[in-house]
Amino acid sequence: MGTYSFYLTSRNNAAGCKINWQAMNTDKLFKFRPLKKSYTIISNLEELAEEFDETKLFGYHTEELMDALNELAKGLEPYGCFPRLYFKWEGAKSMICYEFIPGSHFNVSVCDYKEGEKLCDLPEKEGWYSV
Repeated sequence: MGTYSFYLTSRNNAAGCKINWQAMNTDKLFKFRPLKKSYTIISNLEELAEEFDETKLFGYHTEELMDALNELAKGLEPYGCFPRLYFKWEGAKSMICYEFIPGSHFNVSVCDYKEGEKLCDLPEKEGWYSV
């Protein structure tokens, strides 16, 4: 089952973050279907985030998904920024942020979110905590 996740926005030039698909272990990466579908077709992190829109990204926040996202982070080419992707999910009053450290790993943060809040203000609001 699971719930749908919705892509909201990004920060730190996610469009400038190039993906080196050949640098990744596909056994880990393909455990999350949208990554398998995007393999070698999507060229940057912003486009990939758009592919995650209306998927069950959080409905299956499993160890396998975390491994797949860590593998993705390892395949991102460093470019002087740590891109962040922001999502909300169906039925939740929280927003989640994935911050990628290209070539290394990713971090997860959560913040309360009320429907109707201005989207442009959410990434900068206080109250984020790491999970």
